[in-house]
Amino acid sequence: KTEVLIRWIEKSPLNQKEFAEICQVSESTISRWLSRTRNPKVSEQHKLCEITSIPFKKLFFRVE
Repeated sequence: KTEVLIRWIEKSPLNQKEFAEICQVSESTISRWLSRTRNPKVSEQHKLCEITSIPFKKLFFRVE
């Protein structure tokens, strides 16, 4: 569910470069995640949950 991550980044005071640094990935990796060209690795998924405080299911699965 890229939309959840996109919304979080838009509301965050961090820019994409800063977010990438915190995630310890390149800025292009963040771009690929957001454009759905690439999915985060499992270790990256857990790190994203920690950084954003968004539950795993909400961040990576369609929860209705």
